[in-house]
Amino acid sequence: MTIKGKSFGLLVGAGFAALLYDPFPTLAAVAPALGTAAPFAVLGTNAIPTVGTVTCTDTGPGIGITGQVGTTFAGGITNTGCAITGPIVAPVAASVVADFNAAFASIDILNPVCTGVIPIVTTTLPPGVYCSAAGTTIGAGVILTLNGTASDVWIFRVGTGGPGALTLTNAQVVMGGAAQACNVFWKTSAGATVTDSIFNGTVLAGAAATMNRGSWIGRVMATTDVTLTDPAPMTFAGCSAPASITVSKDFIPNNVATVPVALACTSGTVTTTPLNASEGAPAVFQVTGASVGTTCTATETVPVGYTANQANCVGVALNGSCTIINTLTGVVTITVNKDFIPNSAATVPVALTCTSGTVTTTPLNASEGAPAVFQVTGASVGTTCTATETVPVGYTANQANCVGVALNGSCTIINTLTGVVTITVNKDFIPNSAATVPVALTCTSGTVTTTPLNASEGAPAVFQVTGASVGTTCTATETVPVGYTANQANCVGVALNGSCTIINTLTGVVTITVNKDFIPNSAATVPVALTCTSGTVTTTPLNASEGAPAVFQVTGASVGTTCTATETVPVGYTANQANCVGVALNGSCTIINTLALSPTAIPTLSEWAMIMLAALLVLFGVAGIRRRAM
Repeated sequence: MTIKGKSFGLLVGAGFAALLYDPFPTLAAVAPALGTAAPFAVLGTNAIPTVGTVTCTDTGPGIGITGQVGTTFAGGITNTGCAITGPIVAPVAASVVADFNAAFASIDILNPVCTGVIPIVTTTLPPGVYCSAAGTTIGAGVILTLNGTASDVWIFRVGTGGPGALTLTNAQVVMGGAAQACNVFWKTSAGATVTDSIFNGTVLAGAAATMNRGSWIGRVMATTDVTLTDPAPMTFAGCSAPASITVSKDFIPNNVATVPVALACTSGTVTTTPLNASEGAPAVFQVTGASVGTTCTATETVPVGYTANQANCVGVALNGSCTIINTLTGVVTITVNKDFIPNSAATVPVALTCTSGTVTTTPLNASEGAPAVFQVTGASVGTTCTATETVPVGYTANQANCVGVALNGSCTIINTLTGVVTITVNKDFIPNSAATVPVALTCTSGTVTTTPLNASEGAPAVFQVTGASVGTTCTATETVPVGYTANQANCVGVALNGSCTIINTLTGVVTITVNKDFIPNSAATVPVALTCTSGTVTTTPLNASEGAPAVFQVTGASVGTTCTATETVPVGYTANQANCVGVALNGSCTIINTLALSPTAIPTLSEWAMIMLAALLVLFGVAGIRRRAM
């Protein structure tokens, strides 16, 4: 018994000695529960609101942070050039901070026995709990290989005897075998600084945590600030297997449209959101690092013209699925506004076309203050519409804003006054004539630069109008040529930049009236002849006397014809016929005869005999009267 007892005592002593001298005894390490803090790759929990609670600066081609980033302060994240691929939460929920603090405190409680010191030379470590009473510095060239299975856990407690910081410079902490970075935890009673190193594991720092360059797979969480400079990269590591959420689409009636769908989960990281979904092609989201019991909610950008039933996609469990249903409501609108520069009250017709559906009425009129509001029925998701106008004459149109307008959208067509517009007035003579006729133009607005202008067949009058507003119309009128009728109806209310034609038709007979005036008065009749530059004088000569003018008829005379009257001058008279030279059609003139008493007017012998006879008769008559009186 004694021997046996001694033997037993020796065995126990040997076993205890072996335990004391085995540098890495196998004791199971226990991972802390991070709770709602688990989905964060980077978490700063400074109790005092501080700008830079999380700071990421990328001065080169670094990759940045892959994972979720959170701080306790809404303005606490400072990002200078870093690519952050996960969600940014600022501030995080109070439960996140509480779960982090609980995890920080529980590491020591869950792992009270240290199985060895934290090595600072190159070595391979089995799973376990490794401690240092003060700070730990792992220098250049040191490689720590954590070798084990996918479920093995490594706990590193830095500063168990007081404040202690973790420092790595040009060192490596790498995984071996099937070991996972998500099962490695570094708890420091002070700060943590990793510089130009390859690092694996979750750091829970009792002060600030800093990463300078290098790469890090895991998490970095601090009771104060986290600073990353040129990370390449900082990558989240969570042990839960990636989960998926499948969001299907159903259109009533069926539609091939694609709709963007966003996913948010109560924990974990949605790798890419939003994703597109359509009938037959659901959106399949990937969720990493989600804790047990996580649920997700999908929401869509509801297509215009549809209602959305999204109730089925609220609180979906991991690896679950749901369907968002869109039902066509019917009528949607497109509003087309008008803007004139300068302002104008004009109305312009606007037409609308859409890539699907039916525009109930097009075109519609639009003006400043009274847009055209089109109704579209039966349009599918993603339909766009384009509005075009009949550009007002004298204006330029900017319609770019009205190309590809979404349903229930609006746009504006802008018209800018360009300046000069024209009105062209043509002439047509029946029968043809080379005559020129003066034409005048008036407009409802604006200024006609020069009026009247001459017009003839082949040479129209082209008027310029400035400052005319939209819808202005102009009217041309002529001085109707004598002997013609005028059809001017085509030239009433002519639009800007338009043209019209005034037609003159020869009527037939016109007149020329030649009056006579004797000085002194005389009842004598004198023959008068008439000649005209065109046309035919029906009868010439005609007799004219005072009170009975000669009225000539002229047929077939062209526009601008003039006539000249000449008489056979009575003997003993002079004639003034200047007034009857170049008389217009339907005009009149007067030929004046004045009695001449000049020496050239000497009576003939017969005329003298008659004068003497008359004188004798007068004398004899007087004498007879005297004798009878006696």
